[in-house]
Amino acid sequence: MNPSIKRFLIFGVPVLVSLVIVVVLIRLKAEPLRSDASELAVAVRTMNVEPVNIWPKVSGYGLVEPGKTWQAIAQTGGKIIARNEKLFPGSFISAGEELIRIDPQKAELALAKALASIDSCKMKLVELEVNKKNLEASIAIEKKNLDLTEKDLERSKQLLVKKAEAQASVDQKYQAYYQQLAKVQVLRNSVATIPVTEKLVQAEMAVYKAAETDALFEIENSIIQAPFDCRVVEVKVEIDQYVQTGSILVKADSVNTARIRAQIPLDKMRSLVSSWSDQSSASASEKIPHIDKLKACVIFKGLDFENRWDAKVIGGDSQLDLQARTLGVIVEVDNPYERMHAQPSPPLMRNMFCEVVIMGPMLSDSLVIPRSALHDGQIYVLDNQSRLKRQNVSVTLVQEDFLLVSGEIQAGDRVVVSDLIPAIDGMLLKPVLNPAVIENIRKASANIYQP
Repeated sequence: MNPSIKRFLIFGVPVLVSLVIVVVLIRLKAEPLRSDASELAVAVRTMNVEPVNIWPKVSGYGLVEPGKTWQAIAQTGGKIIARNEKLFPGSFISAGEELIRIDPQKAELALAKALASIDSCKMKLVELEVNKKNLEASIAIEKKNLDLTEKDLERSKQLLVKKAEAQASVDQKYQAYYQQLAKVQVLRNSVATIPVTEKLVQAEMAVYKAAETDALFEIENSIIQAPFDCRVVEVKVEIDQYVQTGSILVKADSVNTARIRAQIPLDKMRSLVSSWSDQSSASASEKIPHIDKLKACVIFKGLDFENRWDAKVIGGDSQLDLQARTLGVIVEVDNPYERMHAQPSPPLMRNMFCEVVIMGPMLSDSLVIPRSALHDGQIYVLDNQSRLKRQNVSVTLVQEDFLLVSGEIQAGDRVVVSDLIPAIDGMLLKPVLNPAVIENIRKASANIYQP
Protein backbone atom coordinates (compact mmCIF):
# COMPACT_ATOMS: atom_id res chain seq x y z
CA MET A 1 0.00 0.00 0.00
CA ASN A 2 1.09 3.46 -0.81
CA PRO A 3 2.77 4.94 2.28
CA SER A 4 0.89 8.22 1.90
CA ILE A 5 -2.45 6.44 1.91
CA LYS A 6 -1.34 4.41 4.89
CA ARG A 7 -0.45 7.56 6.90
CA PHE A 8 -3.79 9.11 5.94
CA LEU A 9 -5.67 6.09 7.18
CA ILE A 10 -3.74 6.08 10.44
CA PHE A 11 -3.90 9.81 11.26
CA GLY A 12 -6.35 11.53 8.94
CA VAL A 13 -9.37 9.28 9.31
CA PRO A 14 -9.55 9.62 13.14
CA VAL A 15 -9.26 13.40 12.84
CA LEU A 16 -12.07 13.57 10.30
CA VAL A 17 -14.28 11.32 12.42
CA SER A 18 -13.65 13.54 15.45
CA LEU A 19 -14.56 16.67 13.52
CA VAL A 20 -17.77 15.08 12.32
CA ILE A 21 -18.71 14.07 15.86
CA VAL A 22 -18.04 17.61 17.20
CA VAL A 23 -20.16 19.19 14.47
CA VAL A 24 -23.01 16.77 15.13
CA LEU A 25 -22.90 17.42 18.90
CA ILE A 26 -22.92 21.18 18.41
CA ARG A 27 -25.92 20.99 16.14
CA LEU A 28 -27.80 18.65 18.45
CA LYS A 29 -26.99 20.66 21.67
CA ALA A 30 -30.07 22.29 23.29
CA GLU A 31 -30.09 25.97 24.11
CA PRO A 32 -29.24 26.82 27.81
CA LEU A 33 -32.17 27.26 30.15
CA ARG A 34 -32.93 30.84 31.06
CA SER A 35 -34.27 31.79 34.51
CA ASP A 36 -35.46 35.11 35.81
CA ALA A 37 -33.16 36.69 38.46
CA SER A 38 -34.73 36.33 42.02
CA GLU A 39 -33.94 38.21 45.34
CA LEU A 40 -32.10 36.20 48.00
CA ALA A 41 -33.26 36.55 51.65
CA VAL A 42 -30.58 36.98 54.36
CA ALA A 43 -31.07 34.75 57.40
CA VAL A 44 -31.05 36.64 60.73
CA ARG A 45 -31.80 35.76 64.34
CA THR A 46 -34.75 37.65 65.79
CA MET A 47 -36.69 38.08 69.01
CA ASN A 48 -40.29 39.03 69.58
CA VAL A 49 -40.55 42.09 71.83
CA GLU A 50 -42.88 41.51 74.75
CA PRO A 51 -43.49 43.37 78.03
CA VAL A 52 -41.56 41.89 80.95
CA ASN A 53 -41.19 42.71 84.63
CA ILE A 54 -37.59 43.57 85.44
CA TRP A 55 -35.62 44.38 88.56
CA PRO A 56 -32.85 46.84 87.60
CA LYS A 57 -29.46 46.06 89.09
CA VAL A 58 -25.96 47.44 89.43
CA SER A 59 -22.97 45.64 90.84
CA GLY A 60 -19.72 46.52 92.52
CA TYR A 61 -17.04 44.92 94.62
CA GLY A 62 -15.73 45.40 98.12
CA LEU A 63 -14.14 43.78 101.16
CA VAL A 64 -16.15 42.28 104.00
CA GLU A 65 -15.93 44.01 107.37
CA PRO A 66 -17.62 42.98 110.63
CA GLY A 67 -20.73 44.90 111.59
CA LYS A 68 -19.15 45.67 114.98
CA THR A 69 -15.63 45.35 116.31
CA TRP A 70 -14.55 45.22 119.94
CA GLN A 71 -11.28 45.90 121.70
CA ALA A 72 -11.00 44.74 125.30
CA ILE A 73 -9.05 47.57 126.97
CA ALA A 74 -7.87 47.16 130.55
CA GLN A 75 -9.62 49.75 132.73
CA THR A 76 -7.61 48.70 135.75
CA GLY A 77 -4.03 47.58 136.14
CA GLY A 78 -2.91 44.32 137.68
CA LYS A 79 -1.79 40.76 137.13
CA ILE A 80 -3.78 38.37 134.92
CA ILE A 81 -4.99 35.59 137.23
CA ALA A 82 -7.43 33.79 134.88
CA ARG A 83 -7.93 33.37 131.14
CA ASN A 84 -10.66 31.55 129.23
CA GLU A 85 -9.40 28.33 127.64
CA LYS A 86 -11.29 29.19 124.43
CA LEU A 87 -9.57 32.55 124.14
CA PHE A 88 -7.45 32.17 121.01
CA PRO A 89 -7.61 33.69 117.50
CA GLY A 90 -10.49 32.27 115.48
CA SER A 91 -12.53 31.00 118.43
CA PHE A 92 -16.20 31.87 118.90
CA ILE A 93 -17.27 33.53 122.15
CA SER A 94 -20.84 33.99 123.39
CA ALA A 95 -22.12 37.28 124.76
CA GLY A 96 -21.44 37.64 128.51
CA GLU A 97 -18.82 34.89 128.59
CA GLU A 98 -15.83 35.65 130.86
CA LEU A 99 -12.56 35.99 128.98
CA ILE A 100 -9.97 37.46 131.37
CA ARG A 101 -9.79 38.15 135.10
CA ILE A 102 -7.38 40.75 136.53
CA ASP A 103 -6.24 40.48 140.17
CA PRO A 104 -8.62 42.80 142.11
CA GLN A 105 -6.69 42.70 145.43
CA LYS A 106 -5.39 46.26 145.19
CA ALA A 107 -8.85 47.59 144.38
CA GLU A 108 -10.40 45.56 147.20
CA LEU A 109 -7.95 47.08 149.71
CA ALA A 110 -8.76 50.54 148.41
CA LEU A 111 -12.46 49.75 148.76
CA ALA A 112 -12.03 48.59 152.37
CA LYS A 113 -10.09 51.75 153.21
CA ALA A 114 -12.71 53.96 151.59
CA LEU A 115 -15.55 52.20 153.42
CA ALA A 116 -13.75 52.57 156.77
CA SER A 117 -13.19 56.27 156.13
CA ILE A 118 -16.85 56.71 155.20
CA ASP A 119 -17.92 55.03 158.45
CA SER A 120 -15.57 57.33 160.36
CA CYS A 121 -17.15 60.37 158.72
CA LYS A 122 -20.61 59.11 159.56
CA MET A 123 -19.60 58.73 163.21
CA LYS A 124 -18.23 62.28 163.20
CA LEU A 125 -21.55 63.54 161.89
CA VAL A 126 -23.38 61.65 164.63
CA GLU A 127 -20.98 63.10 167.21
CA LEU A 128 -21.55 66.61 165.89
CA GLU A 129 -25.30 66.13 166.12
CA VAL A 130 -25.01 64.96 169.74
CA ASN A 131 -22.73 67.89 170.60
CA LYS A 132 -25.19 70.27 169.01
CA LYS A 133 -28.04 68.96 171.15
CA ASN A 134 -25.88 69.11 174.29
CA LEU A 135 -24.82 72.68 173.55
CA GLU A 136 -28.39 73.72 172.90
CA ALA A 137 -29.41 72.23 176.27
CA SER A 138 -26.51 74.00 177.99
CA ILE A 139 -27.49 77.27 176.32
CA ALA A 140 -31.02 76.91 177.68
CA ILE A 141 -29.71 76.37 181.21
CA GLU A 142 -27.18 79.18 181.06
CA LYS A 143 -29.82 81.46 179.56
CA LYS A 144 -31.97 80.91 182.65
CA ASN A 145 -28.98 81.71 184.86
CA LEU A 146 -28.42 84.83 182.77
CA ASP A 147 -32.02 85.88 183.33
CA LEU A 148 -31.64 85.42 187.09
CA THR A 149 -28.39 87.37 187.11
CA GLU A 150 -30.01 90.15 185.13
CA LYS A 151 -32.96 90.35 187.56
CA ASP A 152 -30.57 90.43 190.52
CA LEU A 153 -28.65 93.26 188.84
CA GLU A 154 -31.83 95.27 188.26
CA ARG A 155 -32.85 94.84 191.88
CA SER A 156 -29.43 96.03 193.09
CA LYS A 157 -29.60 99.06 190.80
CA GLN A 158 -32.96 100.06 192.34
CA LEU A 159 -31.56 99.66 195.86
CA LEU A 160 -28.56 101.77 194.86
CA VAL A 161 -30.90 104.58 193.84
CA LYS A 162 -32.53 104.37 197.27
CA LYS A 163 -29.04 104.21 198.78
CA ALA A 164 -29.95 100.91 200.31
CA GLU A 165 -27.00 99.07 198.70
CA ALA A 166 -23.39 100.00 198.17
CA GLN A 167 -21.88 100.74 194.76
CA ALA A 168 -19.32 97.97 195.20
CA SER A 169 -22.10 95.42 195.56
CA VAL A 170 -23.76 96.67 192.38
CA ASP A 171 -20.46 96.43 190.52
CA GLN A 172 -20.13 92.81 191.58
CA LYS A 173 -23.63 92.18 190.25
CA TYR A 174 -22.59 93.72 186.91
CA GLN A 175 -19.53 91.50 186.81
CA ALA A 176 -21.59 88.39 187.50
CA TYR A 177 -24.08 89.37 184.76
CA TYR A 178 -21.40 89.87 182.13
CA GLN A 179 -19.68 86.63 183.05
CA GLN A 180 -22.92 84.74 182.59
CA LEU A 181 -23.57 86.55 179.30
CA ALA A 182 -20.11 85.49 178.08
CA LYS A 183 -20.87 81.86 178.93
CA VAL A 184 -24.06 81.97 176.87
CA GLN A 185 -22.23 83.60 173.95
CA VAL A 186 -19.47 80.97 174.02
CA LEU A 187 -22.06 78.21 173.83
CA ARG A 188 -23.85 79.97 170.98
CA ASN A 189 -20.57 80.32 169.08
CA SER A 190 -19.92 76.60 169.50
CA VAL A 191 -23.35 75.78 168.08
CA ALA A 192 -22.75 78.15 165.15
CA THR A 193 -19.54 76.32 164.14
CA ILE A 194 -21.21 72.90 164.03
CA PRO A 195 -22.79 73.35 160.50
CA VAL A 196 -19.40 74.36 159.11
CA THR A 197 -17.79 71.32 160.69
CA GLU A 198 -20.58 69.13 159.31
CA LYS A 199 -19.94 70.44 155.78
CA LEU A 200 -16.24 69.73 156.13
CA VAL A 201 -16.98 66.17 157.26
CA GLN A 202 -19.50 65.71 154.42
CA ALA A 203 -16.95 66.94 151.88
CA GLU A 204 -14.40 64.53 153.30
CA MET A 205 -16.96 61.73 153.10
CA ALA A 206 -17.68 62.62 149.44
CA VAL A 207 -13.99 62.13 148.69
CA TYR A 208 -14.07 58.70 150.31
CA LYS A 209 -17.27 57.81 148.42
CA ALA A 210 -15.53 58.73 145.18
CA ALA A 211 -12.69 56.44 146.21
CA GLU A 212 -15.29 53.74 146.92
CA THR A 213 -16.84 54.22 143.47
CA ASP A 214 -13.42 54.08 141.84
CA ALA A 215 -12.54 50.90 143.73
CA LEU A 216 -15.87 49.28 142.82
CA PHE A 217 -15.31 50.28 139.18
CA GLU A 218 -11.89 48.64 139.17
CA ILE A 219 -13.25 45.50 140.83
CA GLU A 220 -16.13 45.31 138.35
CA ASN A 221 -13.82 45.83 135.39
CA SER A 222 -11.28 43.32 136.63
CA ILE A 223 -13.48 40.74 134.87
CA ILE A 224 -13.47 41.10 131.07
CA GLN A 225 -16.61 39.72 129.39
CA ALA A 226 -17.65 39.56 125.74
CA PRO A 227 -20.25 42.29 125.04
CA PHE A 228 -21.82 40.34 122.14
CA ASP A 229 -21.42 37.11 120.20
CA CYS A 230 -18.05 37.46 118.55
CA ARG A 231 -15.08 35.77 116.95
CA VAL A 232 -11.64 36.40 118.42
CA VAL A 233 -9.18 38.14 116.11
CA GLU A 234 -6.18 38.75 118.37
CA VAL A 235 -5.12 37.97 121.96
CA LYS A 236 -2.33 39.97 123.62
CA VAL A 237 -2.19 38.64 127.21
CA GLU A 238 -1.07 35.53 129.06
CA ILE A 239 -1.56 34.20 132.59
CA ASP A 240 0.53 36.04 135.26
CA GLN A 241 1.24 38.90 132.88
CA TYR A 242 0.94 42.38 134.41
CA VAL A 243 -1.15 44.80 132.39
CA GLN A 244 -1.35 48.56 132.62
CA THR A 245 -4.55 50.56 132.52
CA GLY A 246 -5.37 51.29 128.87
CA SER A 247 -3.63 48.19 127.49
CA ILE A 248 -5.38 46.35 124.62
CA LEU A 249 -6.04 42.78 125.73
CA VAL A 250 -8.29 41.22 123.06
CA LYS A 251 -9.67 42.13 119.63
CA ALA A 252 -12.85 40.50 118.35
CA ASP A 253 -15.43 40.85 115.55
CA SER A 254 -19.19 40.53 115.77
CA VAL A 255 -20.69 37.41 114.16
CA ASN A 256 -24.23 38.79 114.02
CA THR A 257 -23.70 41.18 111.11
CA ALA A 258 -21.21 41.83 108.33
CA ARG A 259 -20.84 44.90 106.13
CA ILE A 260 -19.42 45.50 102.68
CA ARG A 261 -18.62 48.89 101.20
CA ALA A 262 -19.08 48.23 97.49
CA GLN A 263 -17.71 50.70 94.97
CA ILE A 264 -20.42 51.36 92.36
CA PRO A 265 -19.72 53.42 89.20
CA LEU A 266 -21.50 56.73 89.60
CA ASP A 267 -23.24 56.67 86.20
CA LYS A 268 -24.63 53.18 86.84
CA MET A 269 -25.88 54.14 90.28
CA ARG A 270 -27.50 57.25 88.87
CA SER A 271 -29.14 55.20 86.10
CA LEU A 272 -30.48 52.71 88.65
CA VAL A 273 -31.98 55.36 90.92
CA SER A 274 -33.32 57.38 87.99
CA SER A 275 -35.19 54.33 86.70
CA TRP A 276 -37.69 54.53 89.58
CA SER A 277 -37.17 57.99 91.11
CA ASP A 278 -39.24 60.98 90.09
CA GLN A 279 -36.36 63.33 90.91
CA SER A 280 -34.83 63.08 87.47
CA SER A 281 -32.92 66.32 87.89
CA ALA A 282 -31.40 65.44 91.25
CA SER A 283 -27.86 64.22 91.61
CA ALA A 284 -27.06 60.64 92.55
CA SER A 285 -25.88 61.69 96.00
CA GLU A 286 -29.24 63.37 96.65
CA LYS A 287 -31.09 60.18 95.73
CA ILE A 288 -29.10 57.88 97.98
CA PRO A 289 -31.47 58.54 100.94
CA HIS A 290 -34.07 56.37 99.09
CA ILE A 291 -32.22 53.32 100.35
CA ASP A 292 -35.40 51.81 101.76
CA LYS A 293 -36.38 50.93 98.18
CA LEU A 294 -33.12 49.15 97.42
CA LYS A 295 -32.31 45.49 97.99
CA ALA A 296 -28.94 43.81 97.79
CA CYS A 297 -27.25 40.46 97.35
CA VAL A 298 -23.67 39.59 98.31
CA ILE A 299 -21.91 36.98 96.16
CA PHE A 300 -18.66 35.19 96.95
CA LYS A 301 -17.26 32.94 94.23
CA GLY A 302 -14.72 30.18 94.79
CA LEU A 303 -13.14 27.75 92.38
CA ASP A 304 -16.00 25.27 92.55
CA PHE A 305 -18.73 27.02 94.53
CA GLU A 306 -20.71 30.21 94.82
CA ASN A 307 -22.28 31.56 98.00
CA ARG A 308 -25.02 34.18 98.16
CA TRP A 309 -26.33 36.21 101.08
CA ASP A 310 -29.36 38.50 101.07
CA ALA A 311 -28.41 41.96 102.32
CA LYS A 312 -29.89 45.38 102.96
CA VAL A 313 -28.56 48.77 101.93
CA ILE A 314 -27.88 50.86 105.04
CA GLY A 315 -26.07 53.89 103.63
CA GLY A 316 -23.46 55.31 101.34
CA ASP A 317 -20.27 57.34 101.38
CA SER A 318 -20.59 61.07 101.84
CA GLN A 319 -18.13 61.79 99.05
CA LEU A 320 -17.12 60.49 95.64
CA ASP A 321 -13.93 58.62 94.84
CA LEU A 322 -12.44 61.12 92.42
CA GLN A 323 -9.95 58.71 90.88
CA ALA A 324 -12.27 55.78 90.23
CA ARG A 325 -15.45 57.88 89.84
CA THR A 326 -17.29 55.47 92.10
CA LEU A 327 -19.65 55.86 95.01
CA GLY A 328 -19.33 53.63 98.06
CA VAL A 329 -22.60 51.91 98.97
CA ILE A 330 -22.70 50.06 102.30
CA VAL A 331 -24.74 46.87 102.63
CA GLU A 332 -25.28 44.73 105.71
CA VAL A 333 -25.77 40.96 105.99
CA ASP A 334 -27.45 39.41 109.03
CA ASN A 335 -26.05 36.20 110.52
CA PRO A 336 -23.16 35.77 108.07
CA TYR A 337 -21.97 32.62 109.89
CA GLU A 338 -25.25 30.71 109.95
CA ARG A 339 -24.32 28.64 106.86
CA MET A 340 -20.94 27.55 108.20
CA HIS A 341 -22.20 24.17 109.47
CA ALA A 342 -24.91 23.73 106.83
CA GLN A 343 -22.51 23.54 103.88
CA PRO A 344 -18.78 23.09 103.39
CA SER A 345 -18.26 26.50 101.77
CA PRO A 346 -16.90 29.28 104.01
CA PRO A 347 -19.04 31.86 105.83
CA LEU A 348 -18.85 35.58 105.15
CA MET A 349 -15.64 36.59 106.90
CA ARG A 350 -13.45 39.66 107.25
CA ASN A 351 -11.49 40.72 104.13
CA MET A 352 -13.38 38.46 101.70
CA PHE A 353 -13.54 40.14 98.29
CA CYS A 354 -17.19 39.92 97.25
CA GLU A 355 -19.48 41.12 94.53
CA VAL A 356 -22.42 43.20 95.70
CA VAL A 357 -25.52 43.45 93.51
CA ILE A 358 -27.84 46.38 94.29
CA MET A 359 -31.40 45.93 93.06
CA GLY A 360 -34.08 48.58 92.64
CA PRO A 361 -37.88 48.21 92.69
CA MET A 362 -39.62 46.21 89.98
CA LEU A 363 -40.35 47.96 86.68
CA SER A 364 -43.46 46.35 85.23
CA ASP A 365 -44.33 45.89 81.54
CA SER A 366 -40.92 47.03 80.34
CA LEU A 367 -39.73 46.71 76.75
CA VAL A 368 -36.19 45.37 76.69
CA ILE A 369 -33.71 44.32 74.02
CA PRO A 370 -30.20 42.82 74.09
CA ARG A 371 -27.39 45.35 74.04
CA SER A 372 -26.21 43.91 70.71
CA ALA A 373 -29.52 44.89 69.08
CA LEU A 374 -28.87 48.64 69.42
CA HIS A 375 -27.02 50.40 66.58
CA ASP A 376 -26.34 54.11 67.14
CA GLY A 377 -29.72 54.77 68.71
CA GLN A 378 -31.59 52.55 66.26
CA ILE A 379 -32.85 48.99 66.12
CA TYR A 380 -33.50 46.77 63.10
CA VAL A 381 -37.01 45.37 62.88
CA LEU A 382 -38.86 43.29 60.28
CA ASP A 383 -42.00 44.65 58.67
CA ASN A 384 -44.96 42.55 57.52
CA GLN A 385 -43.05 41.55 54.37
CA SER A 386 -39.94 40.53 56.36
CA ARG A 387 -38.00 43.51 55.10
CA LEU A 388 -35.56 45.53 57.17
CA LYS A 389 -36.81 48.72 58.78
CA ARG A 390 -34.92 51.02 61.15
CA GLN A 391 -36.58 52.43 64.25
CA ASN A 392 -35.32 55.14 66.61
CA VAL A 393 -35.37 54.29 70.31
CA SER A 394 -34.33 55.97 73.56
CA VAL A 395 -32.45 54.04 76.22
CA THR A 396 -33.92 54.63 79.69
CA LEU A 397 -31.90 52.02 81.58
CA VAL A 398 -28.60 50.33 80.77
CA GLN A 399 -27.97 46.91 82.26
CA GLU A 400 -25.13 44.48 81.79
CA ASP A 401 -27.02 42.16 79.41
CA PHE A 402 -29.96 44.22 78.16
CA LEU A 403 -31.38 47.69 77.63
CA LEU A 404 -34.73 49.13 78.65
CA VAL A 405 -35.90 51.24 75.70
CA SER A 406 -38.78 53.45 74.65
CA GLY A 407 -39.76 55.33 71.52
CA GLU A 408 -40.92 53.77 68.24
CA ILE A 409 -40.58 50.23 69.56
CA GLN A 410 -43.79 48.37 70.38
CA ALA A 411 -44.73 45.04 71.87
CA GLY A 412 -44.83 42.39 69.15
CA ASP A 413 -42.05 43.91 67.02
CA ARG A 414 -39.59 41.45 65.53
CA VAL A 415 -36.13 42.80 66.36
CA VAL A 416 -32.94 41.62 64.70
CA VAL A 417 -30.49 40.45 67.38
CA SER A 418 -27.67 39.16 65.17
CA ASP A 419 -24.99 41.20 63.40
CA LEU A 420 -26.19 42.31 59.99
CA ILE A 421 -23.55 43.68 57.62
CA PRO A 422 -24.47 45.50 55.52
CA ALA A 423 -27.84 46.64 56.88
CA ILE A 424 -29.86 48.14 54.01
CA ASP A 425 -33.34 49.51 54.44
CA GLY A 426 -35.88 47.32 52.67
CA MET A 427 -33.59 44.32 52.25
CA LEU A 428 -35.32 40.96 52.42
CA LEU A 429 -34.64 38.98 55.57
CA LYS A 430 -35.27 35.41 56.61
CA PRO A 431 -36.13 35.55 60.33
CA VAL A 432 -35.02 32.74 62.63
CA LEU A 433 -36.75 33.18 65.98
CA ASN A 434 -34.39 32.80 68.94
CA PRO A 435 -36.56 32.40 72.09
CA ALA A 436 -33.43 32.01 74.24
CA VAL A 437 -32.81 35.76 73.96
CA ILE A 438 -35.90 36.79 75.90
CA GLU A 439 -35.37 33.95 78.37
CA ASN A 440 -31.83 35.15 79.04
CA ILE A 441 -33.17 38.65 79.60
CA ARG A 442 -35.75 37.31 82.05
CA LYS A 443 -33.03 35.51 83.99
CA ALA A 444 -30.73 38.54 84.00
CA SER A 445 -33.52 40.82 85.23
CA ALA A 446 -35.04 38.42 87.78
CA ASN A 447 -35.47 39.17 91.47
CA ILE A 448 -32.36 37.92 93.26
CA TYR A 449 -33.48 38.98 96.74
CA GLN A 450 -35.16 36.23 98.75
CA PRO A 451 -35.87 37.57 102.26
